[in-house]
Amino acid sequence: MRITPRTALVCVAVPAAPALQAGQPHSDVHGSVKEEMVACLSHTHGLFRGDNASVFDDVEVATRGTKFAPTIAPFKRRKDGRAAFLALKQQHAGPATWDKEVKQCQNFLLNQKWTSGTSFTLERFLSQHRAAYVSLQRCAENIQVEVPNERTLELLTHITTQLDFFQ
Repeated sequence: MRITPRTALVCVAVPAAPALQAGQPHSDVHGSVKEEMVACLSHTHGLFRGDNASVFDDVEVATRGTKFAPTIAPFKRRKDGRAAFLALKQQHAGPATWDKEVKQCQNFLLNQKWTSGTSFTLERFLSQHRAAYVSLQRCAENIQVEVPNERTLELLTHITTQLDFFQ
């Protein structure tokens, strides 16, 4: 197991004995020993401040120079890593973000057509079509969305060419 500030805090702050209950290593509420131990942690413990600052530093380095950097700016003075992470998650990984991604992918998959004789290559079109499909699958892991089963047939209907083998 890799020792991170979070695992070190869990090991120091939470004894393992209470987590072992009635034949199962964790409660039904949390689903795992690790999540139960994290839920039992105090945000007022002495190690929390250093861990929180370390998380902020990691988040700040990861978002530096990106469009996400302004999201964590309000938490910089206090070095509040937990709040910065939650703000990033809420603003950039919430349901609205996934809905926007689904709309863009479905729009491409259903409406984008390729016509031979343009500078836009078939290879590039196929690559973008595949990327949109994979992105739609990723969205389906986070929100309720129907991923098309007949991708190949749908793809072929969006290709227009002078050659007979696609007709």
